[in-house]
Amino acid sequence: MSAEEEQVSGSPLSDCSCRHCGLEFEPRNAEDAFCCSGCEYVYRLIRNEDFDRYYDLRGTKGQPVSSSVFLKRSWRWLEELLIGAEASEAQRCELKFSLGGISCVGCVWLIDKLFQEFEGGVTCSIDVQRGALNLVWKRGAFDVISFADRLRKFGYELGPFVGERRSETRELSWRIALCGALAMNAMLFTLPQYLGMESSFQFAPHFNWLSAVCASGSMLFGGWHFIGKALGGLRKKMVHMDLPISIGLVVSYLVSWYGFGRGIGDLVYFDFVSTFVFLMLVGRWIHVYAIERNRSRLSDIEITPPRVERLSGDGEGELVAVENLAIGDRYTISPGEWVPVMSRLCAFKACMGMDWINGESDARIFARGASLISGAVNRGSDRIELVARERWEESLMCRLLAARRSDETRDRVTGLWIARYLVSVVGISLIAFFAWSMAGEFDFALRVFVSALVVSCPCALGVALPMADELAQSSLKQCGVFVKTNTIWSRLSNIAQVVFDKTGTLTRSNLEWLNVDILKRLDAEQFEALSRLVSMSEHPVSSTVRESLFAKGLFVESEDWKIVEVVGDGVEACKGGVVWRLGRSEWAGTGVETGTVLSRNRVVNACLEFQDTAWPDASRELDELKVQGKQVRILSGDSQSKVDRIATSLGLTRGQALGNLLPQDKEKWIFENGGEVSMMVGDGANDSLAFDAASVTGTPVVGKSALTGKADFYYMGAGISGVRQLLEMGRKRMKAVRALVGFAVAYNVVALSFALLGLVTPLLAAVIMPISSLASLGIVWGLLGRRVNHIKQIKSNL
Repeated sequence: MSAEEEQVSGSPLSDCSCRHCGLEFEPRNAEDAFCCSGCEYVYRLIRNEDFDRYYDLRGTKGQPVSSSVFLKRSWRWLEELLIGAEASEAQRCELKFSLGGISCVGCVWLIDKLFQEFEGGVTCSIDVQRGALNLVWKRGAFDVISFADRLRKFGYELGPFVGERRSETRELSWRIALCGALAMNAMLFTLPQYLGMESSFQFAPHFNWLSAVCASGSMLFGGWHFIGKALGGLRKKMVHMDLPISIGLVVSYLVSWYGFGRGIGDLVYFDFVSTFVFLMLVGRWIHVYAIERNRSRLSDIEITPPRVERLSGDGEGELVAVENLAIGDRYTISPGEWVPVMSRLCAFKACMGMDWINGESDARIFARGASLISGAVNRGSDRIELVARERWEESLMCRLLAARRSDETRDRVTGLWIARYLVSVVGISLIAFFAWSMAGEFDFALRVFVSALVVSCPCALGVALPMADELAQSSLKQCGVFVKTNTIWSRLSNIAQVVFDKTGTLTRSNLEWLNVDILKRLDAEQFEALSRLVSMSEHPVSSTVRESLFAKGLFVESEDWKIVEVVGDGVEACKGGVVWRLGRSEWAGTGVETGTVLSRNRVVNACLEFQDTAWPDASRELDELKVQGKQVRILSGDSQSKVDRIATSLGLTRGQALGNLLPQDKEKWIFENGGEVSMMVGDGANDSLAFDAASVTGTPVVGKSALTGKADFYYMGAGISGVRQLLEMGRKRMKAVRALVGFAVAYNVVALSFALLGLVTPLLAAVIMPISSLASLGIVWGLLGRRVNHIKQIKSNL
């Protein structure tokens, strides 16, 4: 493969494909065959349970499992739904859920196989496009919670169904079908006139009326789609592509009725109106379909406010939404759940993760009476009691999870270009109209005016630009990058600096176990003890060890252990008079060892070493961005010393990497350092305010992300190559758009010249429009379509 081909593929030759999800990643050693421990764990499950058929059906790529498969889940929300579903006397119960992690027909097959393992199930219907599952079962005979937990082990996450998302493609589909039929009939009824049918022919008026009716139907069912959006944009003081389309349609339609009533055939454009509406709807469907398809894959990683157990005066618990918490209310959260509002800690001690708030990878210890900020995660093994000190509406997490402003308000560049185009074309057309009118040729002047608007209307761009977006997104999809917003392309061209969060973005979400080979030296008793010690705790060290044991099939299930967590020191487990400990060396061992210690009756059995490390491809990708002229920055809430260590390993100076930043600090830095030319890439709620300040935003799909609802794009895989691939595709698409605009300008100069001279008839307009559209599509396909096919060929060869 040539260097150019390697760059196009977006994957260096040293990369390999994950055995489970198929995504490319950079292996750390020759034995590394999975992009993450989650994929390794699910791959082992599928092989051990003889579900190998999944890989035959999966296709080339699936979705990485990441650490989400190891996270503990609370099914309290599901228990409430089941009480309501089984309360009726009906023999069959039915519930609809959101379904995360599904990506292909192989997933459908595997979920159906898992469903068949349970008795009492009736049907299990999956909507891949919308990420939904409809479950029907016999009342009292089907264990829904066990089924949900079984799905989770294979990387599929059930969640509450929040209602049908509005699907614009579904609406456009019926409009296209109807307007396509109307357009064909309009052309059929107009064709006899073009072939020389005399106006005196007895059926000629009927043909004209039928063509007018078809055009009217097209305007009503298809044209209003663009007119309504254009009017809505004007009310918001915004200009977009729907405005010139609407002007061309309305003027052509009204003048056609004028010409029809006066018997002036050269002013009748009914067939053009019908055909134009149909082509514009097809172009819009192509554009919207790609965006909706990418958005639908994210239903599993959108975070919603939790429900908590509020305690009454007598200690009884009641499950309530966080919006119903009042100041002074006592409530509890389970291990792995986050604090919804600023609260006072009632427990003696608590181990809390602050990564959502400040990106700090290590857990922190808080004592009774301490204030816990909204978003802190319970990393201990026990429930903790808290007292609310603010309402949900006042909390930091409420602000961080708030939806961002519409992407339409941010596409000012395109709006300015369209406004200038409209002023130029309409101005020239009006000048020509008044010039011919003053010469005493009102009807001819009217034909010139309409012809100028018709032939210069950006119908070619209305079809070709959506196709360019679809081809660009198809190419990115091959590399695991998915675009979510319509206007990202115009903003990409202005990006001068790329700002990264550290934890979970440039580095792995979990700690890296540096000496994982030490597992080869442990015996069966030590494996069982280590498994029990990490089974309950959500501490980063415990989570990393637990994931590794599960992924390698070494986790030992055992229940007859007494487990105690000593907050701040480690975890202790007792069995048969033997005390096992995992934690700080001063507490678990003799104190002379380094790292985390596994001990038996204070005798050290193993020293485990962990480190916060960058993705293997991070240094190379940042160097590529700098070669392309982009400024690279790191903004993190983690300590400056940790940020400096990562920055040094990635070739960045201290001035390019800032630590100890709160969410407000990140937002302020981007505002003050060019938010309009900045791309922000992060994964935690602490990056939410910075997302609002940046022009383009992206997030990796690793476990759960609080930012998928606010991101312009997301990328999969173990690394950050998706950022560079998006920027490269943005440049290639811009090259195709410039060629397209160049053609449009040349075309409009020639077409307008003929129109102003009165040489463009309705027949000629009907011929020119599809020809110009085909030429525009050819330009886009020549510059982007062949590249997509080339990438597919390279991937198949790899």
